[in-house]
Amino acid sequence: MAEKLPPTVVRFVTECIHSVEQLEVLLLVRTRTSPPWTAEEVSRELRTTPDAATSRLEDLTARKLLHVAPGTSPKQYDFAPSDADTRTAIDLLAALYPARRYSIIELIFSRPVDPIRAFADAFRLRKDGGNDDR
Repeated sequence: MAEKLPPTVVRFVTECIHSVEQLEVLLLVRTRTSPPWTAEEVSRELRTTPDAATSRLEDLTARKLLHVAPGTSPKQYDFAPSDADTRTAIDLLAALYPARRYSIIELIFSRPVDPIRAFADAFRLRKDGGNDDR
């Protein structure tokens, strides 16, 4: 059960992780800082789409967990938490994840849904020109 996880891990996951895919991207990028990761490499490694990888990488960068190397094209991302406490929580999470995977996933899925985010997502415009019923 998720409540048996250390409080620092529970707090980090609750505050910063919104999906298993996001967690997998963070833990993958953490494994290598040189050379930095591109979205294409993350996509290939995790068997996801490049757009999904880019979205997760950008979100983690906005949360100050990753850093984008300046002037790179395509963008290159490396693991760079903004403070030592966050780095420690992520290191502990990475150590626990192989053995406590289901507890951590349960924690992610048991988070209360942010009603404002869910409402905003419902009105997000789709790039594919989906049916807008006009």
